[in-house]
Amino acid sequence: MLNLSVNNLAAIASAVPYPVDFVTIKLESGNENRIVRLTNHYHDLTVEGKLYVAAGEFLGFTEITDSLEAKDNTIDIQLSGVQSTFTAIMLGESVEGSPVDISRGYYIEETGLLADTPFLRWSGEVNNYSIQDSYNFTEEDIIAITVSCKSLLTTLLSRKSGRFTSPQGFKKFLSTDNSMEFVPSLVTFNPTFGKEK
Repeated sequence: MLNLSVNNLAAIASAVPYPVDFVTIKLESGNENRIVRLTNHYHDLTVEGKLYVAAGEFLGFTEITDSLEAKDNTIDIQLSGVQSTFTAIMLGESVEGSPVDISRGYYIEETGLLADTPFLRWSGEVNNYSIQDSYNFTEEDIIAITVSCKSLLTTLLSRKSGRFTSPQGFKKFLSTDNSMEFVPSLVTFNPTFGKEK
């Protein structure tokens, strides 16, 4: 069930509600400089002190189905004509597993404000991405990015969980963690327990 405020309900009931979607991709938890915030509005919007960059018609995603049941669904976020900085982030970062939230608010054209704080519509994490770069000599270079995301339920139901027992697996979560540095040498170690000398 969606947790809609009275103001958001009033915006929906009005003659022409103007829905605005907000996408948040957290590349690194707790680091504000490592969070990508986009909106499909025609100009930048600030929500609770956080700036969402306008992607306008260039931001879209597959249909979100609201249901009372928790579903293990996926969603694709399509971005075209995006800033080169976002393309660089996708190419230069390990975005797989980054948390993704999609929220919706209602924009009131007369006041230039949102009716209320946007409500969460979908939550999950980045599963994969693809970049299509098409260039021809008569038009500009067009870059389209599709970010495939899976729901948190899908993550919980996945068979692969936990950490790998390797130095890289532990350093992924804490770069200074050396607790598994001797594991590679144990791969070929053949203990001879119980053998008499």
